[in-house]
Amino acid sequence: MHLYYLPVEDIVGSMPGKDEVTELKEEIKSFLTERQMQVLRLRLQDFSQQEVAKMMGTTRANISKLEQRAHQNIIASRRTIHDWMKVQAPIISQIPAGTDVLRMPDMIFREADLVGIHLPANSLDLIVRLKAKAPFLFKRQRLPRDVVIFITREGQILWIDEAVK
Repeated sequence: MHLYYLPVEDIVGSMPGKDEVTELKEEIKSFLTERQMQVLRLRLQDFSQQEVAKMMGTTRANISKLEQRAHQNIIASRRTIHDWMKVQAPIISQIPAGTDVLRMPDMIFREADLVGIHLPANSLDLIVRLKAKAPFLFKRQRLPRDVVIFITREGQILWIDEAVK
């Protein structure tokens, strides 16, 4: 699972009811518990579940459950952000793996045309913006995986994400 651009300040700042958002920020710091974060950090360091369990003084089954719930929370959070991007961005361009990266602007312009929006950019501008937001897209000539690009009416790239399944 990869998240490539998450402008949290932009997302939170653009939501209606700033006072409500401030209260939410204070209430909910993360959808992951401290223990889930600890397990994920250790697992990313290539420790086995058994090794993590020993370090944390618990069972392997408990570590497995913590890790599973953490991943479920991450997936739910990604889907929530994805849905919020759909609300904000009238241009949603789904680009399949294997697409030549130089064809991406044409695909984005086509999506913009379908919803009647003129983007104040040319192909080169879009490529520069895309590369700034998600350099991984430009490591090879072709996209390594399906991506979804969310763009505002003004041409701002809000989000580039792996396609949510």
